[in-house]
Amino acid sequence: MAKISRTGEIENQSADEVYQASVRVFEAIEFEVWKKRPLAWLSLAKKTVEGVEISANLAARPSLPVSYTLTMTADGLSEETLDEYAEQFTKKIQAVFSE
Repeated sequence: MAKISRTGEIENQSADEVYQASVRVFEAIEFEVWKKRPLAWLSLAKKTVEGVEISANLAARPSLPVSYTLTMTADGLSEETLDEYAEQFTKKIQAVFSE
């Protein structure tokens, strides 16, 4: 099983705003958001690639600055493939807050 985890920080935003953006970003990179936990600032998403399901989640933490952890796992895909999707996510969520 391939698994990757990335952490990041977002300046001048609340954990709620980062959580809400994570839902939009998952959808923008064609993941299905199948569970939303707004009180816990947690979004769970999935996507099928080459017949293999990628499970992804983002957990935001109310710190200064707000921090988040993005985790992706998949049986049958490489960590490099997961890294590509994590990079897409990271670039898009950073772009949301730099506009």
